[in-house]
Amino acid sequence: MNSDLIRQPVLNGSKLDQNHLVETILQAALEQKLISPSAFESVQMALLSIVANEVERYTQGESSSVPAETARDITRSVLYGIDFELKSLPDPDSCLEALLKEPLPSLHAQGIKRIKACFEMSKELLEKVKTGRLPIEMHAYNDTIDQLPIFFSSYDCEFSAHESEGSIDYPLCVDRMDSVGIEYINGYLQKLYWENEFCRLFSVKSILGLLRGMSLRYGFPYQDMLDNIFELVLINALGAALLKRSPRELALSFADCGGLQDIFKDKPVGERGALLAGAARRMMNDLEIDASSPFVLYFAECLAKTGERLECFAADGRLSSLFILTGGDLPEADLYYQDGDRMDDDRFRSITDDLRSCNGISDKITLIRSEVHSMEDLADILAAYCIFDEEYACLFDSLEDTGLAMLLKKLPVDAEGRLTEETIADEALHLSECEGEWHRQLFDYLNSLGEERTATLLALMKRIIS
Repeated sequence: MNSDLIRQPVLNGSKLDQNHLVETILQAALEQKLISPSAFESVQMALLSIVANEVERYTQGESSSVPAETARDITRSVLYGIDFELKSLPDPDSCLEALLKEPLPSLHAQGIKRIKACFEMSKELLEKVKTGRLPIEMHAYNDTIDQLPIFFSSYDCEFSAHESEGSIDYPLCVDRMDSVGIEYINGYLQKLYWENEFCRLFSVKSILGLLRGMSLRYGFPYQDMLDNIFELVLINALGAALLKRSPRELALSFADCGGLQDIFKDKPVGERGALLAGAARRMMNDLEIDASSPFVLYFAECLAKTGERLECFAADGRLSSLFILTGGDLPEADLYYQDGDRMDDDRFRSITDDLRSCNGISDKITLIRSEVHSMEDLADILAAYCIFDEEYACLFDSLEDTGLAMLLKKLPVDAEGRLTEETIADEALHLSECEGEWHRQLFDYLNSLGEERTATLLALMKRIIS
């Protein structure tokens, strides 16, 4: 193949696709007349030969043909393996030279070896991510970590190496989405691990304060949000550093945002950039982040993204829309609650029968958590002779504030919007015995919580719009 090199390659890498490296290198080299058409065809024939051998291995020698979709997958996997090896080389010229000089089966075998090593490294990263998981109830975050093992149980590094099965709903702060297969999963896990480690430098209480601030801003539970936790922490930590406070003090108020706005007011772009760089250095020093850590390169990318947003919002005088407000002057917005899917009549009868057969309230709560996804259904269950006496308080204890507030909205209030003994007693005259009972039990439970907790739940109840 060496004779097919027309001149010393100087390959233009601007058009190369990192997910289709072999094809785009060869196409670019042909267009730039760095290789002859015969060399191009020779590499293609060598690729077809590898694919044919892989198909025979896939069928365990029983057939040389497979369905078209399987053939495409095997071809893509072969190319992915060679791409993986080429990415270990320093530049596009070296990649082209390897394609023309090295036996393609050797490049493929070396690529598969690297893929297997990356697979094992990624499994170790997953364990570190699981160990360092933040104790935060955010569904996308936890579901993604819980679903990632599915990828490792189904990944085929030889015949479907380009695939990245598994559910990844949780976004990273910076995710370029420029890779696939185990390469993407490895990069995702590495960044998620770094993000977790950074967030672990802050108290869970302060992070939850940010998330609750987000809930108030957008009007729905933070548990259902798709925001990146690390990015929220980074933004407020940077704000604290700009204010010459400890970056661990994530709480910011309207007054703080006014102070930050003053810092950037009438400053030219270069000076704003210097302010941000200085704050970033102080933050790294205060948090004792090792400047030689591999995390720092990713951290720099995230800071650049955050800095661009901060400059944009500062120029428009809207910093209070960028930073998460957690101070006492945070306005209370209406909360919009979307109920879950309701069960049909047959399913409802089956669940209520199962509840009546449970041995105790613990089993009942477990069944309700796994099968009941609508507060309307839960209210109907409470009125269906499934929960009794002391069980009510245990069930109410198991609910989050939003769930309790939604049930409280079912109770009657007087002309001034208050829940009273009289309203509960008057309403009971018009309800079934069981429905009146659970209303009474919830009223008594509310009064047992103490004034502060009761006031919080009643305030939440009034703000919810369903």
